[in-house]
Amino acid sequence: MSNNFGFGILRFADRDGFVVTRLTDDQVEGHPCYVVQITDAKKTLTTFFIDVETSAIRSVAFNTDVGYHHRIYSDFKRAKNVDFIQPTRVRLYFDGIKWMDIHWRQFAVNEAIDDVVFVKEVAKPD
Repeated sequence: MSNNFGFGILRFADRDGFVVTRLTDDQVEGHPCYVVQITDAKKTLTTFFIDVETSAIRSVAFNTDVGYHHRIYSDFKRAKNVDFIQPTRVRLYFDGIKWMDIHWRQFAVNEAIDDVVFVKEVAKPD
């Protein structure tokens, strides 16, 4: 298992050697949040900020090989015809410095994906 869990740690949090700790409540962009820290068997920490009203994960933070990684999720939108909510903006920070600001213009859930999307292009020699 990787030390850089992010959301993936949620699949393992109930296993032996993992510890879930409730920390002091906080806020993300004015939204009151529960703060929960999950410690894996190697003592790596991942911290989640969970919206008190909606239960949406508003932020996650963890260490990586390239530094402290922190994500802020916002602009949540509900999917059409299915009970799914997607953040349409994610800001990524490494060691406190903004690295990316990603915006989704659209998203779809449970739609077919053409197989060609999963075919790796082979570079042609010059």
